[in-house]
Amino acid sequence: MTPLVQGTSGPSLAPGLFLLGATLTRYGVIARIEESTLVPRGLGLACAAAGVPVLMARSGGADINIALPGLLFAGVYACILLVLLRTPLRPVLQALFTPLGRMTLTNYLTATVLVLVIARVIGGSSDTLSATTVVLIACPVLAVQWLWSALWLRHFRHGPLEWLWRWATWARRPPLRRGARG
Repeated sequence: MTPLVQGTSGPSLAPGLFLLGATLTRYGVIARIEESTLVPRGLGLACAAAGVPVLMARSGGADINIALPGLLFAGVYACILLVLLRTPLRPVLQALFTPLGRMTLTNYLTATVLVLVIARVIGGSSDTLSATTVVLIACPVLAVQWLWSALWLRHFRHGPLEWLWRWATWARRPPLRRGARG
């Protein structure tokens, strides 16, 4: 098995994704993606073209970690969203995703805890749940997180974990409440 396939999960995945995001931002790729639909369309098609055979190979028994096709199809979904943001749907999509995006760390960690607890309550583990069950768990968790995020952000500048992260990385305590001076 190649290192690319082996390195698509576990401790090597998160730092790699952070570095990828930093690199894409540093070299202006993110800014260029916002300028037109051509780049996200092409990138989305490339991710789909790579993802389909990888997923088929995995389904056929190839020893490929599920994270690889998952990442490729996440790229497809992100590109579809970028294209949709260039349509009249933009205000609706922004209203939907902005609260979740402003509290990404908080929501990611709380979703992890909630899914693990729900899986245990229904008698399974996160590894043995069917795709249908995962969707039936994820949709209400996402809806609750959206509502909580929207309500929280009416009173506070950042999510609780985002605030702690800023405090730790900036080496000073940022204001949390809206209207507070920083």
